[in-house]
Amino acid sequence: MKNHLLILLIGLFGFSINGYAQDKPSSPVLSEKSKETLKVVEKMPRFPGCENSSDSEGDKKKCADGKMLQFIYKHLEYPEEAKKNKVEGTAVVTFTVDRTGLITEPKLKRDPGSGCGEAAVAVVMQMNDLPERWTPGMQRGQPVSVQYTLPIKFRL
Repeated sequence: MKNHLLILLIGLFGFSINGYAQDKPSSPVLSEKSKETLKVVEKMPRFPGCENSSDSEGDKKKCADGKMLQFIYKHLEYPEEAKKNKVEGTAVVTFTVDRTGLITEPKLKRDPGSGCGEAAVAVVMQMNDLPERWTPGMQRGQPVSVQYTLPIKFRL
């Protein structure tokens, strides 16, 4: 019953992503160390659907965040057990957007219980079934794997 489901993505337009400083290699080519999953990059990955617009990068991010919210609202099922037990709270899922835009390695970092965490992970993995993949993160002009953190709030 989607009319009972209110989903809020905390920080949707300004995700809080932990980062670290990276040493720049002496050449413009990415070093082997940089081929690992990064947390902060020059261009963060984006949900698909806004790449063909001529908008600025900021407008593309805003568009992609809105499309991701619509996708989650449409596909997330509030677990029956959670409804029955009146469970509310925030599930936090981290995942990797790889160099090809595929979502891998989902991990549940916070789970309000009663199936909410599993529902959050499931909706994240459904993003791989879209006709288009995510736009991968970019570092020094090359696509890289990037860790992404997505909080999803469940409210009755």
